[in-house]
Amino acid sequence: MRIALDVDDCITNTLEWDFACAWEFNRTHHPEDKNFYYTIHHTAPEIFKFTPNESREFYSKQRKFLIDKRLLFPKPFVKEVIDKLMQEGHEIFILTSREDAYWNGDAQGETKKWLKKYKIGYTDLFANCAEKGLKCAELKVDLLIDDNQKFAQQVNAQGIRSIILSAPYNLKYKNVLSTHASCWPEVYYIVQDLQASLDEYRKAKLKKERLMPHIHFEPITAKTLVNAVKLQERITKNHCAYLEYQRAIKTDNPYYFIYDGDETIGITGFYVLPNAPEDAWLGVGGIVPSHIRHGYGRKVMDKLMNMAKEKGFKTFRILTNFVQNPNSQTLFRQVSDICEVYKEDNEKSAKRYIYSKSLIDAPVKKWKNKDCNAKEFAKLEKESKKIMKEIS
Repeated sequence: MRIALDVDDCITNTLEWDFACAWEFNRTHHPEDKNFYYTIHHTAPEIFKFTPNESREFYSKQRKFLIDKRLLFPKPFVKEVIDKLMQEGHEIFILTSREDAYWNGDAQGETKKWLKKYKIGYTDLFANCAEKGLKCAELKVDLLIDDNQKFAQQVNAQGIRSIILSAPYNLKYKNVLSTHASCWPEVYYIVQDLQASLDEYRKAKLKKERLMPHIHFEPITAKTLVNAVKLQERITKNHCAYLEYQRAIKTDNPYYFIYDGDETIGITGFYVLPNAPEDAWLGVGGIVPSHIRHGYGRKVMDKLMNMAKEKGFKTFRILTNFVQNPNSQTLFRQVSDICEVYKEDNEKSAKRYIYSKSLIDAPVKKWKNKDCNAKEFAKLEKESKKIMKEIS
């Protein structure tokens, strides 16, 4: 497996120093604070109610103190477990959100020196990694080991498993793709179980694919348009693609019914944005619920991307809502080259990713949060629902 590891509070003892130093910092800066009993469910600055400026000052002084005094040590059995995992063929990627500002201006260098000092092996190292979810998607990671539930949530939204090193502030986080571990020996045995499950899943999937009949596509026409929309509404209940399918019928890029033999199992297709004529975007569709997780998704995506390539498109892109559509993230990650966060100006927090795949012999270019015509699609969808309501 490809495994991503955090550093602070995951393979080091940073947490204890954070709270010990925060108590001293709080005593110096807030001598009026007489309440010395706290429930540890957040970071030290949150508990002691430091201002943003105080947090920056605290971390700057505290990290320098830890570096100068060489007070960070590996947690028990970290080295032994990582060595054993690498001997068994797992790839280890160190992903740390350490920022240069707090680590002598060089978080990468300081982390590398620390890992070398304690002879902790790894495949690659990435510091200043504030978006671990994206980095894990880019590296095609199978598992993240971290103490921060925010990062566990990011990767779980993409269908990536996580192991959370238990701490008071993360015990409430629960997800079907996430497992808590109390120590590194426990981490090792969880990884062993996950690898065994993954091997069994892959064997079963290959067996299904060998037995699976050849899927084929049939274009949606004006005569089959209403039936196509009704099928699509079974797949994506919150959407209605009547006008989108109608528009596509008149172009060289129609949408398609997906058939397994004589059985209709879904809808697929792609659209093109006016400002990006060389990009094909995955359209509204999918596999009917009764046939999900049967291996169809990968076959459909491969066939659709080949069609786009034959038509001369250079890039295939997928805009997906990872909150509403978490089950597809694993597939999208597997078939793509890169993943980006997509956020509109009026959104407070990101809820969507753009996955991109190069269809030519050149690296894929990032979308860089350009306009995806989301407002236009929302308008079409609203009008489509009115039309279908009248038809029904």
